[in-house]
Amino acid sequence: MSFGKARWNVRFSGWGFNGMLTFAIVAVLATMVLALIRNLFGPTEYDRMLAANSFGTKTVLLIALGGYALSWNSFLDVALLYALLNFVGTIAAMRFFEYGRSSDESEESEESEGPGEPGDRQNLNPQNVDPQNLSRSESSL
Repeated sequence: MSFGKARWNVRFSGWGFNGMLTFAIVAVLATMVLALIRNLFGPTEYDRMLAANSFGTKTVLLIALGGYALSWNSFLDVALLYALLNFVGTIAAMRFFEYGRSSDESEESEESEGPGEPGDRQNLNPQNVDPQNLSRSESSL
């Protein structure tokens, strides 16, 4: 038995391979619509972010399926690039949700605060604490 000459019959129950590919594209589009609905009406921001990430993943699948259907192999490169951008965008958005501001804004706000402000790291250092101010604050308690 030679495996090199074996051929796989691509007709399944009369559908044919093109019918299966069409069904796969329609199924991916349906799940993209469901992810979009979840993104719009999600109860929390994390659910919305998960739906956006899922939508991006389904987009990668749709690009790959479309490239295969059109026999354009370069679509796989585009799909991989889009997957990378989707991953980086998801990480950036989750960081934004976690800290509530971007890293550029946080650097600007730390620079604008004067000495003695709550964001000043110098005040947290025990060597910079004035014992007289500390005793006054303890006596007022």
